[in-house]
Amino acid sequence: MADETFKIDVLALLPAMQAYARALTRNGPFAEDLVQETFARAVACADQFRPGTNLKSWVLRIERNLWFSEYNRQRREQAGCALDAYPGCCSPDQEWRLHHQDMMAALRRLRPEHRDVLVRIGAGGTSYIDAARQARCEVGTIKSRLNRAREALSVEMGIRAAAEVAGQTPGPQPWHGWQVVLPS
Repeated sequence: MADETFKIDVLALLPAMQAYARALTRNGPFAEDLVQETFARAVACADQFRPGTNLKSWVLRIERNLWFSEYNRQRREQAGCALDAYPGCCSPDQEWRLHHQDMMAALRRLRPEHRDVLVRIGAGGTSYIDAARQARCEVGTIKSRLNRAREALSVEMGIRAAAEVAGQTPGPQPWHGWQVVLPS
């Protein structure tokens, strides 16, 4: 059994143990249980602590190992349980998968130059400058291509009608009411 000074030293680490437990579990009641179990384990294994080493690291290592043991146990016993019993559960994502599939199908139907600029800048995160260098054109040309590609994708996905993109239906214009009239 641990002496009283060891118990007091471990109790002094209670705020750190609670913060670490909340970070691990993301669930208040589970965190409280983890802290309680950690304290009990640390006191029971006090003879294994080497004086002169960091007590906080030792106790938090016990807490982390307990959490991993519990996490692995819950993963093994997960079949047939209620989903809301686990703090890491999330809502179903079928709708987002369908939207993603629709977007990918629309992307495949685009012209190659539209698909290329969308993937390069939109999905790949390439800057306008780097994309212009790769395509050997001006930055303004890349921006224009990207705008046309976005419009084509929105038409393919049914978000906007082709007539609206072509400017045949009235709607808010980016130039705030000014209309550009091109000579015929």
